[in-house]
Amino acid sequence: MEVKVRRFNPIYEAFLNLKRVNVMRGPPETGKSNLLEALSIFSFLGQIKNYMNSGLVSPVSIGGRLWSLQGLSEILRMMTRARKLDDIFFAFSREEPIEVELDGKRMKCSYDSKKRALSVCLQEEEILEIDEYMNIRARREGLEGLPENVKFYRYSEGKEVQKEV
Repeated sequence: MEVKVRRFNPIYEAFLNLKRVNVMRGPPETGKSNLLEALSIFSFLGQIKNYMNSGLVSPVSIGGRLWSLQGLSEILRMMTRARKLDDIFFAFSREEPIEVELDGKRMKCSYDSKKRALSVCLQEEEILEIDEYMNIRARREGLEGLPENVKFYRYSEGKEVQKEV
């Protein structure tokens, strides 16, 4: 699996070629956990349907084809160390988008200053919008097209965890 991460947290640019089993090691503060967090945000998209089917996340209509995804921000906070939107951007700068690519599928996160929200796109289609209070909204048709076979990665304080769901 080829992984590319750009402008996420302290990582300006990283390219990895991962196999079925991988070991990341190195001195403290060198980006190992940040790589896992970048992967967790990408896999987060693939798990939204599972979260809704299990009742962990409740879609609430907020007019038209928009949903507010109740409970999803708590899951996002558990998966990353981010407490506010600036935390995930390289050098805390919202000027350039974050990009995470897994085997050719690209997720892009960019800040919209007019909406004061983070736009999360998969393959150039907006999937989610996360406001400065970490409230998450989605278009119904955007959620219907999400891949369901994404592996789940999660950052856990003190240790990194990877498991398949």
